[in-house]
Amino acid sequence: KRSYRQHRSLQVVEDKEKETLLDGYKGVDAFSPFHLTGFMPSGLHDEDTERSSFPLFGIAEGSLSNEGGMHRSFGQTVHISFLDLPNNNEVRYRMKLNATVLLPITESVFIDADDSLIVEYTKDSPDGIKCRAKFASKGVETPTLENECNIQFTSSEVIDIEQPSFASRQYVVVYHISASIDFDYSHHEGKEGFELLIDYGTTLHIRYPSPILNETGVFEGGLVPIVIQQPVLYSAMAKVQCLTLDCSLDRKYILQTDVSASEFGTDKKLNMPQPVLINVAAGMNADYWWVTLITMSAAVVGGIVVIKSMDSVSQWS
Repeated sequence: KRSYRQHRSLQVVEDKEKETLLDGYKGVDAFSPFHLTGFMPSGLHDEDTERSSFPLFGIAEGSLSNEGGMHRSFGQTVHISFLDLPNNNEVRYRMKLNATVLLPITESVFIDADDSLIVEYTKDSPDGIKCRAKFASKGVETPTLENECNIQFTSSEVIDIEQPSFASRQYVVVYHISASIDFDYSHHEGKEGFELLIDYGTTLHIRYPSPILNETGVFEGGLVPIVIQQPVLYSAMAKVQCLTLDCSLDRKYILQTDVSASEFGTDKKLNMPQPVLINVAAGMNADYWWVTLITMSAAVVGGIVVIKSMDSVSQWS
């Protein structure tokens, strides 16, 4: 194998007020979460490397909320389908899954790393729920006996949340998912159309776009289009074991990455989700001086009002 060598440089800019660190200044050939320390694309660790594995197929797709303006929730769902899943109606099974999802972030949006996941609080979960694991049979949710889902957000570098889109760049963030689900076939008929769904969400913050340079009507109503990329299921691995006595089943499933040649479940091809296109408001470049004048005038008037109010407060007894 050819070793990967990452080139990075760091420049420190100092002045009287602040010190700024510019990560990757004029020197990054590539900076990817694929090369994070301890990043394991294979998912679950398995000491028995010679044991045969079964195919697993999956995709990840995101749905952007129509509400929220410049701060919108972006729900994501990982669909995982299995071939040759055991289906003894008298047996209880436990599935353990590890998956890694990559989410490309364009220069037009950002994720706040301090608030990277949408958390749902309920009476039964005071610590909050960040992801949910569930089974579905032919599109209908199937009850599980017990399930647990954990998710971790990772960014390979600091995401600047202050920059407008024309001064920002693209990023790639990672979601590490681990789930454990106990199930049987008492609530549905067989394993046909049986798939695992992992639901979670994040908040996408839209950066201020570049000003519109012309008034030819190309951008009607002062709106410009931006693209939200879909998440990508990079790796997944699952183990299915029997929990019933006198059953020694222990199967391993690994994600098949050749999506163009594989089938999702039975006879349905993988339909990769398309990027999301939305329109956001942008300023007109021709209005620059009017906006500057009004802003500065409002600041001056506000400052005078504050100074006068402070003078009256100082005379209060």
